[in-house]
Amino acid sequence: MEEDGSPNVSQIINLAGVQMRMGRHADALKTLPAEGADFPVSPFGAMQMRLVRVCANVGLGNAAAVAIDRAEIEAKSKDAPEALRRLYLCLGDMDAAARAVIAELDNPEQRIETLIDFSDFDPSPTPTPETAYSKGIEALKLREDVQAALKKAGGTRRIALQSGDL
Repeated sequence: MEEDGSPNVSQIINLAGVQMRMGRHADALKTLPAEGADFPVSPFGAMQMRLVRVCANVGLGNAAAVAIDRAEIEAKSKDAPEALRRLYLCLGDMDAAARAVIAELDNPEQRIETLIDFSDFDPSPTPTPETAYSKGIEALKLREDVQAALKKAGGTRRIALQSGDL
């Protein structure tokens, strides 16, 4: 649906993100506008599109496309606080993901959201596919360096609700 006469940016990005998480990588790429298209997106939205695109291209084995979005995400990571962590988890680079998480926890503006992301939630009543991100978060939680940084930042919690992530 349009929003104020323009494409609904959030709906497009969110739909592509769900398609990617459901393993429908090619559909996610079709849902997103082409690189360089006239698409009214904020810097944060542009990062979200790149993250979906890079993860979908990892799933499809498109190394050249991955490299382009990786370079942009690394160059503009300040536009989306969790961008580097998500990028490196999609790429399967656990050392880089751990460094990104530790940097997030050292940043007072990112610390609370990162602690929430690493907290434990109730399981979803319907099964959702595991993704590189969901598997990666669990693996990061087990790393000693990440555990120490989480503890230093105040520790995680057990939240008796379902996570907002699909």
